[in-house]
Amino acid sequence: MQRIIVYGIGQDFHTYFDEESLYLSLTMEMGISITAFCDGNKKRFGEKISVGEQVYEIRDICGISGDDYDYIVVTTNKYFQEIRESLVEKGADSKKVISLIDYLHDLYYEGTYSYRISIVLIIQNEASYMREWMEYHRMLGIEHFYIYDNKSTDDLREFLTEYIEQGIVTYQYWPDGQSEAYQHAVDHYKFESKYMAVIDVDEFLVPADHSKEDYLAGIVDGILAEHRKNMKYYGIQKQLGGGIGINWRYYGTGGHKKRPKGLVIENYMYRLDEKRMESAHIKTIANPRTIKRCHPHLMDYISGFACLSENGSYITELVFFDGRCEKLRVNHYFTRSEEEMYYKMCQRGYGYLKDCKASQDEWYGLYLNRLEDYHKSAVIYDPTIARFIAPLRERLSVLENEI
Repeated sequence: MQRIIVYGIGQDFHTYFDEESLYLSLTMEMGISITAFCDGNKKRFGEKISVGEQVYEIRDICGISGDDYDYIVVTTNKYFQEIRESLVEKGADSKKVISLIDYLHDLYYEGTYSYRISIVLIIQNEASYMREWMEYHRMLGIEHFYIYDNKSTDDLREFLTEYIEQGIVTYQYWPDGQSEAYQHAVDHYKFESKYMAVIDVDEFLVPADHSKEDYLAGIVDGILAEHRKNMKYYGIQKQLGGGIGINWRYYGTGGHKKRPKGLVIENYMYRLDEKRMESAHIKTIANPRTIKRCHPHLMDYISGFACLSENGSYITELVFFDGRCEKLRVNHYFTRSEEEMYYKMCQRGYGYLKDCKASQDEWYGLYLNRLEDYHKSAVIYDPTIARFIAPLRERLSVLENEI
């Protein structure tokens, strides 16, 4: 068990430790023992502070032997160098003095994981879309899928057999809700994946820069690294990136009344304007070890971590109106064809309205309103994803020959 001293009981300390989630995560999940809380202000020695459900006494670090801790973790980043020099003058080993943001980064990000990036999906009766969706995302670097089967009756489990046997899919029959499925994945598999994306089968993660070879995980690494660099340089931003929020680009029927042959990503090229409310919604790729509570769009993070936009600003709501999608986006094929949209809305219900006690006529009215809206509004031709059509077709053709 790694032993640390937390040094500095000021404003930054309260940002991280007033709410108990980081403390519980460190001590209950990450295997850290906090041996003392210390401060440089002599007037505070002996003062009692509550952290989590524990009460600690602020101590003088000079009275603690170097053999009793592995690291001194300094809560403030702005004055870290001055404090580090002061601690070394008092006898601390300079190699043991580290800033809190560096310590948390190393602890929560720099472990050894089975998968660099994975996807968590809950699905019901959409097995016919799975091959394209899975192989597309595998092509972009997704290494594993945690699939929660919400009472499907379309042989989803049979389709997934080959992926399960290859270790690509972890399958879970799941009769419960969406958020509960995501929470189960985080609670049980958080130490398997460096990053987890939470998306649906009608959503495709799309990197904007076609020249990148490292695609999804590399983009997330870059966004988080840039934010951390700014934290260290400016000393203003207080929360590390726990995940990134990725805006939707919302596609319509493309004029298709029936489900067309071919790929979803090639059949639908017309979307809503990015100024529409739908386009402000985000989905998440997150470090699962920093998640406190799961939701379909925006996660709740343990204290000290937050959701970032691709430009490093904080996202605090499930809608983000400055989502420029210059690095990463989610193509949301909400409707697909009119036929498929009708099934989703009138036969199955959708999203947060799935369990709504509405009559068939009410569902049909909602369907017609949505359909009319998207016929008029989804007129922006946007083939950003088109560069992946040919390589995906080739990949699927090889798979068909192997099966």
